[in-house]
Amino acid sequence: MIRVRLGTRVNFARLNHLFIPATKAGRDKFRASAVGRAFLPFLYLYEALSPEGSVFALVAIVTGAFGLDALSTDTHLLWGALTAWLLASLVCARFYAMPGVSFEVAVARRVAVGEPLAFSLVVRNPGARPHEALRFAGPFLPWDGAWTSPRAA
Repeated sequence: MIRVRLGTRVNFARLNHLFIPATKAGRDKFRASAVGRAFLPFLYLYEALSPEGSVFALVAIVTGAFGLDALSTDTHLLWGALTAWLLASLVCARFYAMPGVSFEVAVARRVAVGEPLAFSLVVRNPGARPHEALRFAGPFLPWDGAWTSPRAA
């Protein structure tokens, strides 16, 4: 249990990593556990969906909660349509894979506290087919991190 007294500073860095094991062995042990394997489908959905797709999935979940009373409402039909559309988009996403394309992130090994850190992303496409309109999400920042500029178009 973490106790906080009024007038003291909360160690947000500790709270940020409260549920994440500190060592690689601990993280591997969690991934191999039954609870870790139970989270895999949710992790796949989180990584596979765009921000708009995540909102769509949330709407489908809320609609499913409203559709539980199937005798007095037809909301369960809307839930079925939304869920089918979401699952179809996940299946069709496999057809948009980019075989042979490689990504490399260039970043400084160390940076002083308070100094900005720049991430450079290099995309190599050895194939003949061009891939356009790619969207990238930045890495997870710690509690005190902030993006200083918008991502490039």
